[in-house]
Amino acid sequence: MSAPYTTHHQIRPEHLNHHRTLYAGQMTEWMIETAFVTAVGIWNSTDHIVMAGINSTKLTRPMVPGNILQLTGTVSKLGTTSISIKVEGIELISKAPCCLGEFVFVTVDDQGHKMPHGLTL
Repeated sequence: MSAPYTTHHQIRPEHLNHHRTLYAGQMTEWMIETAFVTAVGIWNSTDHIVMAGINSTKLTRPMVPGNILQLTGTVSKLGTTSISIKVEGIELISKAPCCLGEFVFVTVDDQGHKMPHGLTL
């Protein structure tokens, strides 16, 4: 089993929405990236693994320029072909929670059909 995977992003003006806070689409992109790298960490390859869905995303605190977002991905569930990843985000300095999401990846064969991954928690 892989250890949690953590990324960091400094919030800059180009990441903002019209309210001058972090654009939700940008945060979701970063969360998906963290989830993918976490899934690859347990699968040990970027081959034969694809994103199947977003189970949930919740943004709980606005992020403003200068904040540093820390995202941590952990494996939350393993199915026969699926790997579910929970991503939690905090503001690095204050440690205040700011987002939470769950993303699902599946292992596929060369034709793109689901295949068992054989992983265990």
